[in-house]
This record gives sequence, structure tokens and C-alpha cells, in this order.
Amino acid sequence: MKKEDSIIFMVYLFIGAAVALFGITGKNGLFDSGALLVMGFSLVIGSLGQLVRSWHNRKPENKELYETEMRHQRIEWNDERNRQIRYYAGYLTYVVTMAGCFTAAVITNLLGAGNRTVFILLVAGAAEGVIFTVFQWYARRKM
Repeated sequence: MKKEDSIIFMVYLFIGAAVALFGITGKNGLFDSGALLVMGFSLVIGSLGQLVRSWHNRKPENKELYETEMRHQRIEWNDERNRQIRYYAGYLTYVVTMAGCFTAAVITNLLGAGNRTVFILLVAGAAEGVIFTVFQWYARRKM
């Protein structure tokens, strides 16, 4: 990871902390405070994870293993069959996510639950990664 990427993740970390702090302290009429809190913490945790990964891969004892892994990953990403599988899995994930978000919005609207919307959409976002993995496994078996 380049030094510029680390700087970008540091900026994301500070933006996430500011948004989370605003979500904790602010009771405003424009946004739900729970949504701001979730967005801020997700930015903080994501950027911290990337910074720790970057620090781990820069250590001298891990650098050679990381470079070998990156070479294998570049070969894997350029393979045409794997590229088609990723496109297919990404398309199916997009369709399921959109249908899931729409269904979640309709259900929360019918139930009249305001704070539950954040929880349901958070679960849908976390499930998107699992769904992508399942569709990718299915596409590999099909091809």
C-alpha cells in the first residue's frame, strides 16, 4: 500500500470520528442520530482495519510474503474465467441487494419503525458480502 493510501485512510478515520461524534451529541432534524453513529463507526473501523493491514504488510518479515501474494492475486485477477465469474457474482449481488433494500424499506414503512430501518439496512449491508461469496461459489460450480 502506498503512503498516499495511508493518508487517505487517516482522513477517513478523522471524518468517521467526527460523524460518529456528531451522531452521539447531535439531535438534529435533518438526519437520524443512529444513522450518523453507524456511518461514523463504520468509517472508523474500516479505515483502522486498512491501516493495520498496511502496517502488518510493511513489516520486514511479512513484506516478501505480501509481495508473493500480490503477484498471485494479479495473475488470478487477470484470468478471463475468474473475471467473468466476478462480473456475474457482482451483478447477482447487486440485484439481490436492491431487492433486499426495497423490501426492508417497505416492511419498515408498514411497521412504522424509524430506528429499525438502520438496523435492517445494516444487516442487509453485512449480508451482501456473504451473498457475494455464495453467488461466486455457485458461479464457479456452474462454469
